[in-house]
Amino acid sequence: MFALNQVNYIDFGTIDSTNTWVKKNLEDLDLNRFHCISAKEQTAGRGRFKRNWISPAGNLFCSFVFNLPKQNLPFYNLGELMTLSCASVLHRLNIPIDIKWPNDLIIHGKKLGGVLTEISIVDQGIVVIIGLGINLVISEEQLKKIDQPAISCEQLGVKPDRKKLIQLITMQFIEDLNVWLQEGFLPFHQPYEQRLAIKDKEITYDDGSHLHRGICRGITSQGKLLLELEDGAIKELLSGEVIY
Repeated sequence: MFALNQVNYIDFGTIDSTNTWVKKNLEDLDLNRFHCISAKEQTAGRGRFKRNWISPAGNLFCSFVFNLPKQNLPFYNLGELMTLSCASVLHRLNIPIDIKWPNDLIIHGKKLGGVLTEISIVDQGIVVIIGLGINLVISEEQLKKIDQPAISCEQLGVKPDRKKLIQLITMQFIEDLNVWLQEGFLPFHQPYEQRLAIKDKEITYDDGSHLHRGICRGITSQGKLLLELEDGAIKELLSGEVIY
């Protein structure tokens, strides 16, 4: 179980990437604690599938680092869990967030933020690194450089304090993580599916080698995407990318 009073916060001005910094300095981190590494600006931010993440100053960039025991845990849930934790916090700030499976934060089909999860096996157990980026303040010119429609909190008329938002997300995620360790993804199944923007919509799914067209029928209680194919068959998907 993780305790809120044991979180180690490290905040940088400018950094290449918070996930990269964590991997370079992992040996110096006490893996018995929960760490939150943040920065005001990233010069080499990354998203899923090794994409560049546009990271101008003033937005939210952070990585959460913690250690889990070497046991049969569904680690693919962790990105979904972080995304749902973020959505819960943003909703309390009057930001009407939805989720694009598995870990994109979207509003009206535009991306507000995203999550990148990386797993490493060490002697002490399983090290989890979860990177998070949220657009707080970003210009129209910068938004045009993003490879998909995007939006910022400022455009929604909301200007959350960066450090305070990081703390709120950290608190929510630790609470959710402790529940997940005890009960798995089941308690989060319905809340996640309620925010699933693509439910009952026709989508294209890219598994890395093939494109599949079908209708999203939600997720399973384990967090897998349910895709109804043209022949009526239901396919359970564990990883990949949804394309509208």
